[in-house]
Amino acid sequence: MTVVVFGSINMDIVTRCRHHPHIGETIHGDSVTFYPGGKGANQAIASAKAGAETHLLGVVGKDAFGTQLLDYLRNNGVLVDNILQIELPTGIAAINVADDASNTIVVVAGANGETKASPSIIQALEHPVGLAQLETPIKEVAHFFSLIKGANGVTILNPSPYQPIEKSLLQVTDILILNEVEFSKFAGLSGNIDATNAAHILGNMECDISCLIVTLGRDGCVVKTNNSVEYIKGVPCKAIDTTGAGDCFAGVFAASLNDGRTYCSAAERANRAASISVTRAGAGPSMPEQAEIDI
Repeated sequence: MTVVVFGSINMDIVTRCRHHPHIGETIHGDSVTFYPGGKGANQAIASAKAGAETHLLGVVGKDAFGTQLLDYLRNNGVLVDNILQIELPTGIAAINVADDASNTIVVVAGANGETKASPSIIQALEHPVGLAQLETPIKEVAHFFSLIKGANGVTILNPSPYQPIEKSLLQVTDILILNEVEFSKFAGLSGNIDATNAAHILGNMECDISCLIVTLGRDGCVVKTNNSVEYIKGVPCKAIDTTGAGDCFAGVFAASLNDGRTYCSAAERANRAASISVTRAGAGPSMPEQAEIDI
């Protein structure tokens, strides 16, 4: 089996300054840093580092950022033969962080908006694990899942950034991974979600999904299958940066299913990996190696 990730590839441009500029104001910044990002790229790196043969399907521009991102993915073990380079700018996120840790973010999809599901790689695989998010066109995500199902594979949807999930997409989704905010929107709830009420709500929810997972940050996750609801405790750690923790969970979960683990065993391993990732700065650079996860 092989993991195939369908998703976005961005360059995150992070500037730091004392305060956010007002409209019409120009200010001096303190620093600028370039971080490889995009949920598709982050999840593919997490899967590859966790030991799975991992292909990423995505699009970057024929520009310096696109070339840098391809090199970065290769260096982290991701197979990039099915990433296209086109005559559009590579997707970016322009992030400004003030001294009080508040931020403003502008995301430009760029080449990501042209991401399309290609049958060639998927048809050559047996029982692939397909993983996708919602930073690329939803129609193409549904098409990608249909191709994975056609190859007798398993599909995992991490609907982030959240938007209502169309029935046509749910019909080809086997596993749904949501954080507490996304789950509240999915279930039409208001108020905070914790492990106890998430387990209660999931236990009473009728859903055609084979497995539904709600991640709860430091509190772990709740896993609902057709037969049971199980709570997996969080792993104590000293978090310094939660960026990419959800992507780490999703990528390692996919890699663990690929390794033949059960839903709960895969979630437990993914939970452990995410607890390592939050002790490091950045998204892609924080993804743990297989040896760290399986100590």
